[in-house]
Amino acid sequence: MFRWRGAGVSRLEGFADAVFAFTLTLLVVALEVPRNYDDLMKVFQDFPAFVATFAMVMWFWTTHYIFFRRYGLEDIWTRFYNAAILLCVVFLAYPLKFIFTSAFAAMFGIGAESNGIQTMAELSQLYIVYGAGLATVCFAYLLLYLHAYRLRKALHLNETEIIITQGSISRILINIAVCLVSIVLAQQERHVVLPGIIYCSLGPLVGINGWWHGTRAVKAFDAGRSRHGKPSTAA
Repeated sequence: MFRWRGAGVSRLEGFADAVFAFTLTLLVVALEVPRNYDDLMKVFQDFPAFVATFAMVMWFWTTHYIFFRRYGLEDIWTRFYNAAILLCVVFLAYPLKFIFTSAFAAMFGIGAESNGIQTMAELSQLYIVYGAGLATVCFAYLLLYLHAYRLRKALHLNETEIIITQGSISRILINIAVCLVSIVLAQQERHVVLPGIIYCSLGPLVGINGWWHGTRAVKAFDAGRSRHGKPSTAA
C-alpha cells in the first residue's frame, strides 16, 4: 500500500550499505581463530551473542532500507540524519556484542568465561548503556521519519501513505519510551532483571500500534479505490 519512490540504490544508500557491511565485518574480525579444542568450543558458546548482535544490526539496516525505498530522499537533512545513524551503529557494534555476551552468560551460562559483570552497579550501567544506545539510534531514525512526514506534500503522499508513515513514527516512539523506562529502572539499582524484562513489552506494544495504523491504512486504501474505481497510487 506504499508507492516506493526510491527507484534505485543511490550513492547515499551505497555508502550506508558499505558502513553496515563494515560493522558486521568488525564483529567477525573480533572472533579469534580457534587454535585448540577449548578455543573452538568458546567460539560456539559465543555464537548466540553474535547472532543477536547480527540481528540488531540487520534490524537497523532493514529500517534504513525501507525508509529510502519509500521516500527516496537525498537532501541535506536526510544526509545528516543518515550520517548520525551510521555513526551510532558503528560505535555500538562492540558494546552490543559485549552486552549480548554478558546476557547469554548470565541467563543460560553460555560463554560464562567472557562475562564481565561482577556487581549490581555494573549490571545497572550495562542496562543504561544498552538503553541509551538503542534510544539514540531510534531517535536518529525518528528525526529521519519526521523529516519525511514534514515533506509529505512535496512527496505527494496519499492518505494511506501518511497513515503508514505515522505508524512508523509511533513505532519508533514506542521503542524510545521503553528504552527510557529501562534506564530509569536501572538507575535505581534495585532490580536485577526488570530493566531487561521491560523490553518484552515491545512486542505487544508494537503489535497494537501496527494493528491500529494498519487497520486505518487499509480503510483509507479501500476508500481511495472506491472513489477512483481503481487501485490508488499506493498500490
